[in-house]
Amino acid sequence: MLAIMTKRLIIFSLISLSFAASFTVGLAQAQNGLLGEESDAVQGGAEIHKILQVLRQKPESTSTACLQALSAMHKAQNELKQATEKKEKSDIALARDIFGSSLSDATIMCGADAHTLCRKQQFQNAHLTQYCPLLHPEPGDDVL
Repeated sequence: MLAIMTKRLIIFSLISLSFAASFTVGLAQAQNGLLGEESDAVQGGAEIHKILQVLRQKPESTSTACLQALSAMHKAQNELKQATEKKEKSDIALARDIFGSSLSDATIMCGADAHTLCRKQQFQNAHLTQYCPLLHPEPGDDVL
């Protein structure tokens, strides 16, 4: 029982951390002129933010693949932050590409978990009823 509670706490903490930081880097880059306003990172940050709102409602529904993708996204975020602080253009470009890729991976992995949760339990939880319709539809989804 303690192991399950510990796992849930770790999952919730990782999701909460991702939720809080999901598009901080993208917005900071846009403000610093490193990306255009309509950049993929800003749009991807907004999408992962929606996905994490869903997963926060039932953290135990988060897969290991999603957690690993979120962890990789955080690592890439930190590397991008460090590169931005150094102001080396080549390092920033590489770090931005890695962050964009890891953000995409997290969106795909965690998005699958969020969509599955919405399909199974959307109408059993008021918060899911609120957040599920905000998700970008998956191919084959009629209406969430």
